[in-house]
Amino acid sequence: MSLPLRRPLALTAALLIAVGSAACSNSSDSSSSESSSSSSSSSSSSSSDTSTSSAASTAEETTEAPAAQATVPEGYTLTAVGDSGISFALPAHWTVMDTSILSDPAAIQTLLDQSGSTYSAEMIASTMSQADIYALDLTAPSSFYSNVSALPEPSFSTLPSEETLSASLSIAGATPGEFTEEATALGDAATLTYTLDQQVADGSTVTVQGMSIVLPTPDGGFEAVAVSTVDAAQTQEIADAIISSAQAS
Repeated sequence: MSLPLRRPLALTAALLIAVGSAACSNSSDSSSSESSSSSSSSSSSSSSDTSTSSAASTAEETTEAPAAQATVPEGYTLTAVGDSGISFALPAHWTVMDTSILSDPAAIQTLLDQSGSTYSAEMIASTMSQADIYALDLTAPSSFYSNVSALPEPSFSTLPSEETLSASLSIAGATPGEFTEEATALGDAATLTYTLDQQVADGSTVTVQGMSIVLPTPDGGFEAVAVSTVDAAQTQEIADAIISSAQAS
Protein backbone atom coordinates (compact mmCIF):
# COMPACT_ATOMS: atom_id res chain seq x y z
CA MET A 1 0.00 0.00 0.00
CA SER A 2 1.10 3.54 -0.60
CA LEU A 3 0.96 6.69 1.45
CA PRO A 4 -2.05 8.98 1.28
CA LEU A 5 -2.59 11.55 -1.39
CA ARG A 6 -0.41 14.62 -1.05
CA ARG A 7 -3.46 16.84 -1.31
CA PRO A 8 -6.03 16.43 1.51
CA LEU A 9 -8.62 13.79 0.64
CA ALA A 10 -11.41 15.98 2.02
CA LEU A 11 -10.24 19.17 0.31
CA THR A 12 -13.60 19.74 -1.36
CA ALA A 13 -15.48 19.60 1.93
CA ALA A 14 -12.88 21.82 3.62
CA LEU A 15 -13.26 24.42 0.87
CA LEU A 16 -17.00 24.44 1.38
CA ILE A 17 -16.28 25.73 4.87
CA ALA A 18 -13.89 28.42 3.63
CA VAL A 19 -16.12 29.76 0.86
CA GLY A 20 -19.15 31.75 1.97
CA SER A 21 -22.58 31.02 0.57
CA ALA A 22 -23.92 33.04 -2.34
CA ALA A 23 -26.56 35.64 -1.59
CA CYS A 24 -30.03 34.18 -1.94
CA SER A 25 -33.13 36.20 -2.67
CA ASN A 26 -36.51 34.83 -1.71
CA SER A 27 -39.43 35.19 -4.07
CA SER A 28 -42.25 37.48 -2.96
CA ASP A 29 -44.90 35.95 -0.75
CA SER A 30 -47.93 35.04 -2.82
CA SER A 31 -50.34 36.09 -0.13
CA SER A 32 -48.93 39.67 -0.24
CA SER A 33 -49.70 40.05 -3.96
CA GLU A 34 -53.15 38.56 -3.43
CA SER A 35 -53.81 41.10 -0.66
CA SER A 36 -52.59 43.99 -2.85
CA SER A 37 -54.84 42.92 -5.71
CA SER A 38 -57.83 42.51 -3.43
CA SER A 39 -57.44 46.04 -2.02
CA SER A 40 -58.60 47.53 -5.35
CA SER A 41 -61.94 45.66 -5.16
CA SER A 42 -64.98 46.50 -3.05
CA SER A 43 -64.80 45.83 0.68
CA SER A 44 -67.15 42.86 0.43
CA SER A 45 -65.17 41.42 -2.48
CA SER A 46 -61.92 42.00 -0.55
CA SER A 47 -63.29 40.13 2.44
CA SER A 48 -64.39 37.27 0.23
CA ASP A 49 -61.05 37.13 -1.58
CA THR A 50 -59.13 37.18 1.72
CA SER A 51 -61.23 34.31 3.07
CA THR A 52 -60.73 32.35 -0.14
CA SER A 53 -56.95 33.03 -0.07
CA SER A 54 -56.74 31.96 3.57
CA ALA A 55 -58.66 28.77 2.86
CA ALA A 56 -56.44 28.00 -0.12
CA SER A 57 -53.29 28.55 1.94
CA THR A 58 -54.63 26.27 4.67
CA ALA A 59 -55.43 23.60 2.08
CA GLU A 60 -51.92 23.85 0.61
CA GLU A 61 -50.34 23.45 4.05
CA THR A 62 -52.61 20.49 4.77
CA THR A 63 -51.78 18.74 1.48
CA GLU A 64 -48.04 19.51 1.52
CA ALA A 65 -45.99 16.38 0.82
CA PRO A 66 -44.61 14.72 3.96
CA ALA A 67 -40.87 14.73 4.61
CA ALA A 68 -38.89 11.93 3.00
CA GLN A 69 -38.63 8.77 5.07
CA ALA A 70 -35.10 7.70 6.00
CA THR A 71 -34.07 4.19 4.96
CA VAL A 72 -30.77 2.35 5.46
CA PRO A 73 -29.80 0.18 2.46
CA GLU A 74 -28.68 -3.41 2.93
CA GLY A 75 -24.94 -3.66 3.51
CA TYR A 76 -24.80 -0.23 5.14
CA THR A 77 -24.64 0.84 8.79
CA LEU A 78 -26.30 3.93 10.23
CA THR A 79 -23.50 6.07 11.67
CA ALA A 80 -23.67 9.14 13.93
CA VAL A 81 -21.86 12.14 12.46
CA GLY A 82 -19.99 13.72 15.37
CA ASP A 83 -21.88 16.48 17.18
CA SER A 84 -23.81 17.51 14.06
CA GLY A 85 -27.04 15.96 15.33
CA ILE A 86 -27.43 13.80 12.23
CA SER A 87 -26.68 10.24 11.18
CA PHE A 88 -26.35 8.59 7.78
CA ALA A 89 -25.46 5.20 6.37
CA LEU A 90 -21.96 4.11 5.38
CA PRO A 91 -20.76 0.79 3.91
CA ALA A 92 -20.71 -1.68 6.79
CA HIS A 93 -17.16 -2.89 6.06
CA TRP A 94 -15.56 0.58 6.05
CA THR A 95 -13.27 1.89 8.80
CA VAL A 96 -14.93 4.84 10.53
CA MET A 97 -13.04 7.51 12.46
CA ASP A 98 -15.13 9.83 14.63
CA THR A 99 -14.04 13.01 16.40
CA SER A 100 -12.54 11.12 19.35
CA ILE A 101 -10.29 9.13 17.02
CA LEU A 102 -9.45 11.98 14.64
CA SER A 103 -8.12 14.03 17.56
CA ASP A 104 -5.80 11.18 18.61
CA PRO A 105 -3.04 10.18 16.13
CA ALA A 106 -2.29 7.08 18.22
CA ALA A 107 -5.90 5.90 17.87
CA ILE A 108 -5.75 6.52 14.11
CA GLN A 109 -2.53 4.54 13.90
CA THR A 110 -4.13 1.63 15.73
CA LEU A 111 -6.95 1.45 13.17
CA LEU A 112 -4.50 1.72 10.27
CA ASP A 113 -2.30 -1.03 11.73
CA GLN A 114 -5.30 -3.30 12.18
CA SER A 115 -6.19 -2.92 8.51
CA GLY A 116 -2.61 -3.22 7.30
CA SER A 117 -2.70 0.24 5.75
CA THR A 118 0.46 2.32 5.41
CA TYR A 119 -1.45 5.60 5.39
CA SER A 120 0.04 8.30 7.62
CA ALA A 121 -1.81 8.76 10.90
CA GLU A 122 -0.28 12.22 11.31
CA MET A 123 -1.50 13.38 7.91
CA ILE A 124 -5.02 12.11 8.54
CA ALA A 125 -5.05 13.81 11.94
CA SER A 126 -3.95 17.13 10.46
CA THR A 127 -6.13 17.19 7.34
CA MET A 128 -9.20 15.84 9.13
CA SER A 129 -8.87 17.91 12.30
CA GLN A 130 -12.16 19.72 11.61
CA ALA A 131 -14.08 16.67 10.46
CA ASP A 132 -17.04 15.21 12.33
CA ILE A 133 -16.35 11.87 10.68
CA TYR A 134 -13.91 10.30 8.23
CA ALA A 135 -14.52 6.85 6.79
CA LEU A 136 -12.37 4.77 4.41
CA ASP A 137 -12.53 1.45 2.64
CA LEU A 138 -9.30 -0.15 3.88
CA THR A 139 -10.29 -3.70 2.94
CA ALA A 140 -8.07 -3.96 -0.15
CA PRO A 141 -4.58 -2.66 -1.07
CA SER A 142 -4.88 0.53 -3.09
CA SER A 143 -3.10 3.75 -3.93
CA PHE A 144 -6.42 5.52 -3.30
CA TYR A 145 -8.97 4.43 -0.72
CA SER A 146 -12.62 5.29 -1.31
CA ASN A 147 -13.65 7.64 1.47
CA VAL A 148 -16.34 9.87 2.94
CA SER A 149 -15.70 12.95 5.06
CA ALA A 150 -18.23 15.17 6.83
CA LEU A 151 -17.49 18.62 8.23
CA PRO A 152 -19.68 21.33 9.78
CA GLU A 153 -20.50 24.18 7.38
CA PRO A 154 -20.94 27.36 9.45
CA SER A 155 -20.87 29.79 6.52
CA PHE A 156 -24.18 28.68 4.98
CA SER A 157 -27.39 30.29 6.20
CA THR A 158 -29.45 28.77 3.39
CA LEU A 159 -29.05 25.76 1.12
CA PRO A 160 -26.17 26.62 -1.26
CA SER A 161 -26.76 27.19 -4.95
CA GLU A 162 -25.06 25.44 -7.85
CA GLU A 163 -22.86 28.52 -8.34
CA THR A 164 -21.64 28.40 -4.74
CA LEU A 165 -20.72 24.72 -4.83
CA SER A 166 -19.16 25.03 -8.28
CA ALA A 167 -16.96 27.89 -7.07
CA SER A 168 -15.75 25.80 -4.12
CA LEU A 169 -14.89 22.86 -6.35
CA SER A 170 -13.16 25.05 -8.92
CA ILE A 171 -10.87 26.48 -6.23
CA ALA A 172 -9.84 22.90 -5.46
CA GLY A 173 -8.97 22.35 -9.12
CA ALA A 174 -11.97 20.10 -9.65
CA THR A 175 -14.34 20.08 -12.61
CA PRO A 176 -17.96 20.48 -11.44
CA GLY A 177 -20.59 18.19 -12.91
CA GLU A 178 -24.30 17.71 -12.25
CA PHE A 179 -26.11 19.72 -9.57
CA THR A 180 -29.30 18.48 -7.90
CA GLU A 181 -31.49 19.21 -4.90
CA GLU A 182 -32.64 16.10 -3.08
CA ALA A 183 -35.37 15.58 -0.48
CA THR A 184 -34.18 13.92 2.74
CA ALA A 185 -35.74 13.23 6.14
CA LEU A 186 -33.76 16.26 7.34
CA GLY A 187 -35.03 18.57 4.58
CA ASP A 188 -33.68 19.49 1.15
CA ALA A 189 -30.02 18.72 0.41
CA ALA A 190 -27.79 20.06 -2.39
CA THR A 191 -25.44 17.80 -4.35
CA LEU A 192 -22.82 18.40 -7.02
CA THR A 193 -20.70 15.78 -8.75
CA TYR A 194 -17.13 16.52 -9.75
CA THR A 195 -13.94 15.01 -11.13
CA LEU A 196 -10.49 15.78 -9.79
CA ASP A 197 -7.10 14.49 -10.90
CA GLN A 198 -4.94 13.51 -7.92
CA GLN A 199 -1.32 12.41 -7.85
CA VAL A 200 -0.68 9.53 -5.46
CA ALA A 201 2.54 8.65 -3.66
CA ASP A 202 3.81 6.28 -6.35
CA GLY A 203 3.76 9.14 -8.86
CA SER A 204 0.72 7.96 -10.80
CA THR A 205 -2.42 10.03 -11.24
CA VAL A 206 -5.95 8.92 -10.44
CA THR A 207 -9.16 10.68 -11.39
CA VAL A 208 -11.42 11.03 -8.39
CA GLN A 209 -15.12 10.69 -9.17
CA GLY A 210 -16.58 12.69 -6.31
CA MET A 211 -19.78 14.18 -5.01
CA SER A 212 -20.30 17.05 -2.59
CA ILE A 213 -23.47 16.81 -0.50
CA VAL A 214 -24.71 19.59 1.76
CA LEU A 215 -27.18 18.29 4.34
CA PRO A 216 -29.27 20.41 6.72
CA THR A 217 -28.88 19.75 10.45
CA PRO A 218 -31.57 19.91 13.17
CA ASP A 219 -30.11 23.12 14.65
CA GLY A 220 -30.58 25.01 11.38
CA GLY A 221 -27.00 24.57 10.19
CA PHE A 222 -25.47 22.49 7.42
CA GLU A 223 -23.03 19.60 7.14
CA ALA A 224 -20.68 19.35 4.14
CA VAL A 225 -20.16 15.75 3.04
CA ALA A 226 -17.65 14.65 0.40
CA VAL A 227 -17.81 11.22 -1.25
CA SER A 228 -14.61 10.28 -3.09
CA THR A 229 -13.95 7.14 -5.13
CA VAL A 230 -12.38 6.40 -8.52
CA ASP A 231 -15.60 4.90 -9.86
CA ALA A 232 -18.58 7.15 -10.68
CA ALA A 233 -21.10 4.34 -10.13
CA GLN A 234 -19.69 3.58 -6.68
CA THR A 235 -19.73 7.26 -5.75
CA GLN A 236 -23.38 7.51 -6.81
CA GLU A 237 -24.32 4.39 -4.85
CA ILE A 238 -22.71 5.67 -1.64
CA ALA A 239 -24.18 9.15 -2.12
CA ASP A 240 -27.64 7.68 -2.67
CA ALA A 241 -27.29 5.70 0.57
CA ILE A 242 -26.26 8.83 2.48
CA ILE A 243 -29.13 10.87 1.08
CA SER A 244 -31.78 8.18 1.61
CA SER A 245 -30.66 7.42 5.17
CA ALA A 246 -29.84 10.92 6.49
CA GLN A 247 -31.81 11.59 9.68
CA ALA A 248 -31.65 13.28 13.06
CA SER A 249 -29.56 11.32 15.56
